[in-house]
Amino acid sequence: MDGREIKGDAYLSNNLSDGLILSLDYLIYNSSEKFEGSIWDSFPASLNFPLSFYSKEIVINNDYYGPWSFDVSIDSEIISFENISGSYGQFRIGERISIPDFDPQVNPFDKLNGLTKKKINQSLGQGDWSIPTQTNLRFYRNKRQNFSKLSGIISTPNLSNAIGLEYSEYKVEAGEFFLLADVRWEGGPENIDRNNLKGKVEFRLKDLFIPRESEETSEVDILRLIRVFNIADIFGNLTDLFNRRFEKGFSSDRVEAFLEISPNKLETTKSMVFKSSSGEFKWDGYVLKDKSGKFTKIDFDVVMTLPLRDYLPAYALILGGPLSAVGVYIAGRTFKGPLNKLSSGKWRVWGSLDDIKAEFVEWFE
Repeated sequence: MDGREIKGDAYLSNNLSDGLILSLDYLIYNSSEKFEGSIWDSFPASLNFPLSFYSKEIVINNDYYGPWSFDVSIDSEIISFENISGSYGQFRIGERISIPDFDPQVNPFDKLNGLTKKKINQSLGQGDWSIPTQTNLRFYRNKRQNFSKLSGIISTPNLSNAIGLEYSEYKVEAGEFFLLADVRWEGGPENIDRNNLKGKVEFRLKDLFIPRESEETSEVDILRLIRVFNIADIFGNLTDLFNRRFEKGFSSDRVEAFLEISPNKLETTKSMVFKSSSGEFKWDGYVLKDKSGKFTKIDFDVVMTLPLRDYLPAYALILGGPLSAVGVYIAGRTFKGPLNKLSSGKWRVWGSLDDIKAEFVEWFE
């Protein structure tokens, strides 16, 4: 195959059960406005052999999507794209590292078994990932209500760059990002909408920085939600413990989250954990959304484990004596006693994103 819109090779095994391999240098596709109905209607009722697709370059409607690969299987009820690997901007989809080069002199069906996959670090404070990293997309058709399912991994070495924050006025920073998703939505794959997803997601994020509250962040929905996790903004009016340490904003070396998602709610299934040299912060609770998908209300219990000596006011060191003689003012109360033994505090955060409330519950060892 060698033309303006497609170039590559097709390999058909002598044993049809091994299937067909399409290995392309490029594929250029421009949809026709004359086409009516769903593209899924053009798929056959079934495919009696496996199909593996590889392309080093894909261009759709003049948009460049880079290299992609996947395996296709079709029956009367499900169209499946499995072992998906590709890129979209600076996001990486799937776990394969590269597109293989096939040699016509070598059996390409043997090479499929040796493809290199991305190794995902399974080390998590909350336990291993519960969602497989193999990335699959399935369209369930011929049902009373068609729906699609996506399961697998999306990653980027720098989330700030991937979503364009480095070119914006917003000062939120985020580094390496792994997202594992197992979600479904109504309609075909092209109808995917973050506001209509149901299922679960798990993610790990490194090097997060949230600046102190500004007018700009209040107008961007996702940044309004991110601001909730800025310790200094939320708890600063209850205690001065955080003001000096987070004067410029809140930093976390690592964030881990396990979430159940639906069109009207995000809820933690395990604690959302922020870890840094400043302490460990665990959030358990939920976020509500309105019909348009905008985040509206929150309700979280927060447990902070702090190196308390680092948080004591400067006058504690000046006064000298045992730490138990120093008082820490929190939420209208002065806490004395064996402060060197108090390491964790529990708080509650709730209310509208435009009027967040916080209250201190207790210190404990």
